Amino acid sequence: MLLNRNHNQWRQRSPDFGPHQENAHRTRSLSRRKPSRKAETRTLAGAPVTNWLDQYNLADFTAMVRQLFQGAPYVKGNMKAYVEQSPITYAGQITTPTLILCDTGDFRVPITESYELYHALKDNGVEVHFFAYPVGGHFPNDPVRQLDVYRRWVDWIAGHLH
Repeated sequence: MLLNRNHNQWRQRSPDFGPHQENAHRTRSLSRRKPSRKAETRTLAGAPVTNWLDQYNLADFTAMVRQLFQGAPYVKGNMKAYVEQSPITYAGQITTPTLILCDTGDFRVPITESYELYHALKDNGVEVHFFAYPVGGHFPNDPVRQLDVYRRWVDWIAGHLH
């Protein structure tokens, strides 16, 4: 999710622009954005898909990932596509301050991807905050933790609007 306080632009997706290209595009887009007086961008990352190899190996929808890439990463030279389309490949170019939230027991987007993104940003001197909820599932299902997620989102945005 991108917050741009001066304008909202939604990019149209072409039929051949799949989810894996969309994730890589978003990360590359973040790496090119430089905060300025006119438009400041901040990122909220909730259970971010950052590594398609992790999605294939650890998530609960291996068959779908294999179909997206027209094969497993370990056959037919597919590894290159998995790596090129993984946003973590371009994380060293990101300069956007980022809030990462995830669940420790998320079977859809394993927590390893959040840790990878956190370390990649922190190692490159990017402002990053990471919080993991000690629950299973893809989003906290109890009202206390749900409210905490929303509070963290609002606080992050409010703290970065000048």
